[in-house]
Amino acid sequence: MALIKAENLKLKLGDGATPETFIWLGEARSVSISYSGTPVSATHLATPDNWQQLLPGAGLATLRLSASGALHNEAIMNDLQTVFIAREARNWQVEQGSLSTLQGPFLITRLDLAGPYGREMTFSIGLASAGNLQFV
Repeated sequence: MALIKAENLKLKLGDGATPETFIWLGEARSVSISYSGTPVSATHLATPDNWQQLLPGAGLATLRLSASGALHNEAIMNDLQTVFIAREARNWQVEQGSLSTLQGPFLITRLDLAGPYGREMTFSIGLASAGNLQFV
């Protein structure tokens, strides 16, 4: 079985227009996706055998994503800064190669831009889900 290569993960920022166009950030050299959920306990004094009971379909789900790499162009750098400063929840697409594409609103929680003189501009970004996510 072939391994899934990280180079197949791509981040795209939505432009907010209708219909929405998604703009590729650039070469993501490192991507980390963390799914987490906080369950709701339905345990009570009469729960059989004192086992915890969790309420299916309830609770808080969160997706956090961090990525770093080289920016594609100056326009996307400006867009990232504008969205961060405005604290705007924008639609993002996370392409996972041939597996699937995750889409939904995210807030930028961290944005670092760097680059040595005469070299490419690099980014490091943190995103947190800000609404319902879906596979498209």
